Amino acid sequence: MLEEEDTPVTNSKPLNMSFFDKYLTVWVSLCMIVGVLVEVPVMLSLVKIANNTKSWFPVAT
Repeated sequence: MLEEEDTPVTNSKPLNMSFFDKYLTVWVSLCMIVGVLVEVPVMLSLVKIANNTKSWFPVAT
């Protein structure tokens, strides 16, 4: 038996969502992909610089 509190709420009006809100998952996915594509070459170049300058620093014994 459903009580008054348990009845589902339905909206008869459609939501007025902006273009950004409507495709939020697409924007988030796109930002993540672009972030990874930008970050990987930067990190690889930093690793290359670190490996090339390894001999500049004394090794602790």
